[in-house]
Amino acid sequence: MKHRIAGMIFDRVRRSPKLGKRLLLVLGIGVSAFAVIAVVGIWFSVAMVGKTLELAKSDNVTQLVAQAEEQMQQLPETLDEVPAVIKPGCIDQAQSMLSLQIWLEQPIGDNVKTLREACWSGQTTSS
Repeated sequence: MKHRIAGMIFDRVRRSPKLGKRLLLVLGIGVSAFAVIAVVGIWFSVAMVGKTLELAKSDNVTQLVAQAEEQMQQLPETLDEVPAVIKPGCIDQAQSMLSLQIWLEQPIGDNVKTLREACWSGQTTSS
């Protein structure tokens, strides 16, 4: 089937020189566009590698790396100062409540109360 289609196209191009010129023009434009895009892509890649190497050699990057290392060393100290968002037993309690059997055996109000007590200290939700 593919050979028939290609043969039909070649026959039409041979019979009509005008169609052949149009086909040659379209193919020429396509190849030219592909070549321009390829050259621009290669140029962009080479330029980015050059900029990256230039940036890596600059003193500013070494200062930023030193600052980041210093902040990473101080991270455990700063994490101790951050208040806990949820109580420690909340995750375990929530995972145990994922079972459907617990929700079927106990009333929903008791399950919600258990989760609220495990996760939110001193906060009450008013209905």
